[in-house]
Amino acid sequence: PESCAGNSMATVGSKPQSCAHSVLRPRLRFGAPTSVGILLIDTVLRYSWLLRFWEKDLFPNADIYILCTQFLEAVRRALWNLLRVEWENIKQTRAKDAEQVEMTEQDLFLPESAMAMSNRSGSVSKEAKHES
Repeated sequence: PESCAGNSMATVGSKPQSCAHSVLRPRLRFGAPTSVGILLIDTVLRYSWLLRFWEKDLFPNADIYILCTQFLEAVRRALWNLLRVEWENIKQTRAKDAEQVEMTEQDLFLPESAMAMSNRSGSVSKEAKHES
C-alpha cells in the first residue's frame, strides 16, 4: 500500500481513503475526523502537567492552577471514555454478528432429520412442563 506521508488521500482498491484509516481501526462509530480529534486533544491534555513550569506566569495563585489542571484531566478522561465506549460497542456488535452467522450456518448445514429431532425434543419438553 501507498504511504500516507505526503499524501492526504491513499487509495485502497477503488475507494480513496484518508491517512486516518491506515492508523485507526476499520469501523468507527464517531468517524475518522472525530476520532483523530479526540486522540489529538487527549495527547495534548496528557501533557497539561507541563503547565506547572509556567504556573506563576499563567495563574494568579496555586488554587486556580490546581482547579484548572483537575478540570483538564476530567475532560481528558471523558474524551478517552468516548473511545472506550466506542470500542466496547464495536466488540459487542461483532459478537452479535458472529453469533448470527453461526446460527445461520447451523440452519444451513443441519440435515432435516436433525432439525426435526431438535423441534420434537423442544415440543416434548414443553408438553412435559404443561403436564407437571
